[in-house]
Amino acid sequence: MSAAALAVATAPHSPTCACSSCRSDLATCSIATFAATVHAAAAQLGAHGRFGARKVFVWALYTALVDAGHSIPLDEFRARLVLAASGGHLDLARADLVAAMPAGMVELSQVDSGVQQFHFVIDSAAAEPWAAAQEAQP
Repeated sequence: MSAAALAVATAPHSPTCACSSCRSDLATCSIATFAATVHAAAAQLGAHGRFGARKVFVWALYTALVDAGHSIPLDEFRARLVLAASGGHLDLARADLVAAMPAGMVELSQVDSGVQQFHFVIDSAAAEPWAAAQEAQP
């Protein structure tokens, strides 16, 4: 099975789905399932958990997943984000314009890879508003 097919097959129905296959223990599921679940949660989060269209705060994702019934300690969630990113399952980004962001959200979202610090998961399904306008130009 290809990586893309595996991601679709293991993706949860939605981050709030209550079926037993979706309410996995995020600390022990495969990294592919973990990343698919994180991507699904990112797609469901509104503007309150984002900075721009594509950058989703780690803390907003974590609280949405825990509120939906997923089980994982915060430190393990952060460690698994780094593993998923290093395996190419998702992309992380750092907060560079910290003064323009909610300080508490930035602090709670900090993920330390040992080499770099990150604060966001990139929602690869979301498009920046300027991208659509640029594509529409002849």
